[in-house]
Amino acid sequence: MALRALPDGYCDYSQGRIRLVARADLAELLCAQGALAGAPPEEWGEPLGRVGGGRVPLLALSVPGFPEELLVKRVRRGGWLGPLLRGATSTNRAFAEILLVESLRRAGVATPPLLAARITRRLGLEQWVGVELVTPRVAGGRDLASWLAEGARPAERSRVLAAAGRGVAALHAAGVVHQDLNLRNLLVDPRGDVHLLDLGAAGARAASAAKRAAELARLYRSALKLGLAPRRVTRSDLVRFLRAYRPVAWKEDLARARRSLCRTLPFHRLSWFFRGGCPMLCQRLF
Repeated sequence: MALRALPDGYCDYSQGRIRLVARADLAELLCAQGALAGAPPEEWGEPLGRVGGGRVPLLALSVPGFPEELLVKRVRRGGWLGPLLRGATSTNRAFAEILLVESLRRAGVATPPLLAARITRRLGLEQWVGVELVTPRVAGGRDLASWLAEGARPAERSRVLAAAGRGVAALHAAGVVHQDLNLRNLLVDPRGDVHLLDLGAAGARAASAAKRAAELARLYRSALKLGLAPRRVTRSDLVRFLRAYRPVAWKEDLARARRSLCRTLPFHRLSWFFRGGCPMLCQRLF
């Protein structure tokens, strides 16, 4: 597959079953460390451990000659298909994420740059590939779930939740829905700024009221799944978020999100129960 429009400053290399698309200042360094020859990410530099609490922990890495620490993520399909496909995804999704992230950053959406993507074809098929994505590591950053669980002073809590609301609003204003918006895909840096992560499932779509409501419901549902709501993530927290998301229509957004959540939550609670992720089937809603 040819990348339709390589973002400015990015290079495209291919060797055998492997393709590497990377920002120019990192591309040669990764090639020198064997990325194009098939070396695993652990050999691209000095491993600094695993971070993150998602399906696949991220590898923190220091690449010789590059000024920033990096995070390497092996892309895995989520949901029920994930274990069956053993991490396989499509070339299209990997390249689309590079283009989307660069487009959103130009539009002012707070999301880290996607510095590189390595795609390894399996069985010679473009739709059956292994993918590693490389982003800069935000020093001292914590996902919003961990940040909320640790607690914070009320003023700081209000400021961070408002920053999260504005960040999601900017994404929707750009005509994009995340489709996997949850508390672990929002990163809080030491200054209290919030960055959106993991945009691989996102796409340019009309951000209709129904889709926005489903996205907001999904975000709160992640708090239920992680056992944070309604005690550590309260209705007041949700209101702070929504007031920043759409100040003049937050009550309408709250009502829509609640209706969307009530329609989908019974199925998800059963799913969490049978998968052992959340034994509580009767948490109170906001």
